[in-house]
Amino acid sequence: MSRSPFLVLLSLGAFSALPAAGQVEGGGLDGEEDPAALYRRWAGELGASDYQVREEAYRKLWQAGRPALPFVEEAARSDDLETRDRAERLLPLLRWSITPELVERAGSDLLRYCEGATAEKVQILQLVRERAPEIGLPFFRAVLEAETDSLAWEESRKICEELAGRELVGWLEAMAQGGRAEGQVFRYLGERYARMRPEEIPAEKLASFTDAILAREGGFDLPEVYSNWMCALVAAGKEDLADKVYEAGLAAFAGSSGYRLEIARRMLDLDRADRALAVVSGQLETPEGIPGIVELLVQHRYVDRAWEAARSALERFPGNEALANGVYEVFFKNLEFGRALSVAETRQTQNRTSLALLYRYTLAWEKGVAQKKEAFEAAKAAAPDDPTGWSHLFAELVKEHLYHGLGDEALALCLEHEKAFDGAEAWPAHAFMAAVAAGDLDRATALQGKAAAFAWDPEDTSLARARLALALAVGTKEEILSALDGTILRGNEIDLLLAAYAATGERAVFERRALAPGLVSSRFDSGFAEGQISEREGRPGEALFRYAKALAEIGSEPNTRLFWHFHEVRRKVGYLSRVEGAFPAALAQADLLDEAGKARVKGEIHRLTGDWAAAAAEYEKLLTDASPPEDRLDAAWARIETGDRERALALLEPVRALGREEGWGRAALLFERLAAEQAGDAARIAELDEILYDAPIVHKSVYEAGFYFTSRGLYGPGRSEWEAILASHEPGDNYPFYHSNAWEYFTYILAAEGGEPERAADYFLRGLQACWVNGYTIIEKGGEPFYRAQIELWHARASLSAGNREAAVRSLRQAIGLDPYHVEAARELALLVREKDPALAARADRLATSELQRRTIAEPTNPDAHYELGLALAASGDREAALRSAKRAAGMAGEDERYRALVLRLEEGE
Repeated sequence: MSRSPFLVLLSLGAFSALPAAGQVEGGGLDGEEDPAALYRRWAGELGASDYQVREEAYRKLWQAGRPALPFVEEAARSDDLETRDRAERLLPLLRWSITPELVERAGSDLLRYCEGATAEKVQILQLVRERAPEIGLPFFRAVLEAETDSLAWEESRKICEELAGRELVGWLEAMAQGGRAEGQVFRYLGERYARMRPEEIPAEKLASFTDAILAREGGFDLPEVYSNWMCALVAAGKEDLADKVYEAGLAAFAGSSGYRLEIARRMLDLDRADRALAVVSGQLETPEGIPGIVELLVQHRYVDRAWEAARSALERFPGNEALANGVYEVFFKNLEFGRALSVAETRQTQNRTSLALLYRYTLAWEKGVAQKKEAFEAAKAAAPDDPTGWSHLFAELVKEHLYHGLGDEALALCLEHEKAFDGAEAWPAHAFMAAVAAGDLDRATALQGKAAAFAWDPEDTSLARARLALALAVGTKEEILSALDGTILRGNEIDLLLAAYAATGERAVFERRALAPGLVSSRFDSGFAEGQISEREGRPGEALFRYAKALAEIGSEPNTRLFWHFHEVRRKVGYLSRVEGAFPAALAQADLLDEAGKARVKGEIHRLTGDWAAAAAEYEKLLTDASPPEDRLDAAWARIETGDRERALALLEPVRALGREEGWGRAALLFERLAAEQAGDAARIAELDEILYDAPIVHKSVYEAGFYFTSRGLYGPGRSEWEAILASHEPGDNYPFYHSNAWEYFTYILAAEGGEPERAADYFLRGLQACWVNGYTIIEKGGEPFYRAQIELWHARASLSAGNREAAVRSLRQAIGLDPYHVEAARELALLVREKDPALAARADRLATSELQRRTIAEPTNPDAHYELGLALAASGDREAALRSAKRAAGMAGEDERYRALVLRLEEGE
């Protein structure tokens, strides 16, 4: 058995007296000067009869390093057992460039590298980097040349990139040119070349390295060598060579399906769908291989092609449940719920519960209601005189209507079966909720005393929400507060909270609500409440200060629920900053804070009101060597807005040094890109795009950077980050979480920018679906009508753009059925149906007007609130009240022609 190199090391004594690796002592014996002759002689002396000679030869060869390697390799093939044994122990030390000096500096653990497992190898590499970075470079280079363990190789690459910078690529190309490299080198170079623009790819090297790959006897054991190299060749326009590399990979992997899928995946990365499908065409002929290909296409956003392949397969293999289930799972988990539903409906064995969930997840109200109605009608027909047998199915049918905002239909259903359920506990509760959703407030008032909580489902909050909605419409202060106590309001249901405060004027509203834990920030929440109280009580300056302070305190805390708060605060700051005296009063309030708080809040006030120079001056007061990256980013942003690019880049440098794989570092690079755009520096923009987007993204860093920009209203860079996550099909740590939330953040940007209502609806629904599938957002039963109402409003606007008035009316009715105080939906519905359905228009007017009246109480200095109320009152026929509101708006708004024009129209009786 051969001994460990460490055992030999023990007999060598101190290393400090030895010359550097590769050097020969004193010219050698007998006056020989030729190193090769010395290496050959020492290699022969490894088997000498004299022990001291053997030890000395071993020591000298190890000290000589890699130049002696060929001679030691020859000795390892010797017939002499002693020579062969010592040579075999020397070989790994020379191959990995592990010198005595490096062992002395880094420690004897280094000697275990050759035989270590992945984790140990990575640990040893990090240890050498820490203890002996300069003299360790040959070792790291040797790892790059010979290592087959991908994680150890990648760790060595990162270290070399850090220590040697751009020289790294030259080293790797030299290894590939010399034919010494293992597959990891070709994999990396292929990936690098594939990311280059065609004119940047080194054509001669690409051709030469391709020849080396094709000539490799036995091929490489890494499929990525062939797939990366194919991508590089295709990108360079060398399709014929790409085909040869593909065939070489097929031979190396015996035509395995896994290799074909890897090639197809990379072709899809290059948007070569036809080529990808050609590669896996054989697998599309068997039911077992189809789901994997469908998933590959879906992940690369070729959803239509995936659906084509799936539908063709289902037609060719009818009744194959394994195939149907596999395809269904692919579409479901990738949030293509519409396609999943189509597959589920064709399966021989249908799961009615799964279908019911899919109908809800896709907002397919017609199918959802039809399914529940079919079950209800069948049970009712079997025992028409015994409602106890179908009461639960009746309840399910009503709840399905209410889930989709179909209040009128739900109420009609309840009234039709009133006698059948006479005296039953559940009927009044369902009828009450249906009446509220339908806007029939008189009937709801009559029913609310009889509506008891659902004993079988105590977590269902929909009844409590309906009570609050009715109390806000017709209740007393006490009734509103009582209803509020029993309602779970989520962080995004800010309208209901503000309506309750406007209607009652009670500060306790902000403390008495039962807020679902962990969904909003208590710091922001309390600050927002104080701002709202100040605003309602006529202190606009204090309100402006409170809102700015709330935003400053929350910083960049990632939380989707806060985005709707952010939007609301920006809206409020917009009109408060125009109120005479509010701005200086807000700054005076900020002066009462400590120095850091003063600078941060004053900076926020200046930023929100558009004074970037003043904001920059305040933000820079916060900066020290220990400042958090966020403060530097804010200061740099302000400098970019003032046009001071040089100062902005200087502020960004310490954060930029963190790198693209860290959220703040990535944000700094994006700011640098923003500055380059401002300066028209196309070359720098291209460089930054390569750094930011040409390599596989780190989801965590992209998520953090995207949140920072979106929370501050910088929608351009924010949008690019969410697009990067949504376009990514390389699952990493916590990938579903980042992907799920990216849909909602992107929707927020679409909503804030206006336009694209259909896309906003689709993205928002996908965000909900991702939460449902991945479980990353806990949505209590009945806790998400706000979301669905917003989706229906966007559906309505998209329908109107397409000229489909009927569909728009339906969506607006559903929006109000889900959220009775959705002002935009109520107003748009009233305008659409005023002539054809005056009764519905009157109900919508009533809802919109009552909410707008509360808004003017909560926001007395907001001219838009008075203007919108004037429009609503005028539409409902109350011209005198409308004129009063219009005059208030005009009095606050100065030169705004809209408000004056409304006053003029109303005075002229239009």
